[in-house]
Amino acid sequence: MNIYQRICTSALTCLLYLFLCSFQINYQAMRQAGMGNVGTGWILDASSAFYNPSALALQYNNNIQIGGFAIQRYVAFQAQFPNAYSTLMNPSLQTPLYGYASFHFTRNSPFAFGIAINTPFHSNADWESDWKGRFIVQNHTISTLAIQPTFAFRFNEHVSIGIAPIFCLGSYTHAQSIQILLPQSVDGGIEFAATGSGWGGNVGIMYRHSERFSAGASYRTAIDMRFKKGQVSFNVPTSAKNYYPNQPFITDFRLPSVLSVGMTYRPSTGILIAADVNYMTWNVFDSLNIAYKTQDENYNGYTEVMNFRNSYSTKLGVEMIPLRSIALRVGGNFTLSPVRDEYVSPSYPDANKIALTAGAGLILGQKLYIDIAAEYGFTGDRTALYKQAVFAGVYKANSYMGGIGVRYAF
Repeated sequence: MNIYQRICTSALTCLLYLFLCSFQINYQAMRQAGMGNVGTGWILDASSAFYNPSALALQYNNNIQIGGFAIQRYVAFQAQFPNAYSTLMNPSLQTPLYGYASFHFTRNSPFAFGIAINTPFHSNADWESDWKGRFIVQNHTISTLAIQPTFAFRFNEHVSIGIAPIFCLGSYTHAQSIQILLPQSVDGGIEFAATGSGWGGNVGIMYRHSERFSAGASYRTAIDMRFKKGQVSFNVPTSAKNYYPNQPFITDFRLPSVLSVGMTYRPSTGILIAADVNYMTWNVFDSLNIAYKTQDENYNGYTEVMNFRNSYSTKLGVEMIPLRSIALRVGGNFTLSPVRDEYVSPSYPDANKIALTAGAGLILGQKLYIDIAAEYGFTGDRTALYKQAVFAGVYKANSYMGGIGVRYAF
């Protein structure tokens, strides 16, 4: 592999670390976000299309809702060698949005259908232009959009099933510095830009024992993302342009499947307790396959070993309704990082995360609802070596989330 391909491979590897791990958005609906992002065993509203599509059939109202979040993340880096260098990532704001709708064919029909449009991955981040890791990552922007038509069927008042195909669109840009070996070494730049898409599915089953207790399980399949329209662009001195030609690339990878099990329990009127466990098969992303287009229209291949491990998250939430028109919510969750110590890239200092959430809801009349949610998330110190670039350090991160949503039931 020549130096040009090595630079491209290193840059794209770091970029896909960002895409796959750093910015999986867990906030997909406002009520659930205020309760630690639970929802698998909750017979709720149109947002169940994401958490457990079978729940739509056990609901009796049609429902439309929209909302969005603002997420601010802070990351600190402390180098271990050759000196005590430290820096902070420039704060970047993420604004994932969602929209859901669910309908019954007739008022008492056992069939229900819906549509979910949400943001499973989204990110923008920016490091200082002269920071020590600029040859790994400088800045990036990632956007995804998932569209999910949903169908559910109720066997009786207790059991329902649901199924939904998922179509996911994705785009990203990524920039970093590169070192150009002229008579004297100078810095240049490389930027990736790509668009792609993939298909997956979401299935679920729900059991409602009574108005007090329900439980459910859902399975979101792995999504095979294919990026066939990528372009690598270089910013280098004129004398080096022949050695760093702009050219297209293609790649594909699998986003993990997620198996979720959850339950809700109402110990008394006005109080609901919900819990979820999610198991994510990150081991499907064990390697990264990259292909660069050659002058004869063929592709040169390269494989990078990633060696991710499966991970899980646990979630718990409580909703209290002290007044008929007001709901209060609290919750929390823990997520195990899928990235092993020797594979932690400074592109994303992934670590085990704890998050604490709170939320509230306001009922306006019989049909209109307004919900808000907030979260504080944090990690402990993580000491890691990114052995591909021999880049070691201690990472620590925290994040803040706020959001607002509107629901209309009819």
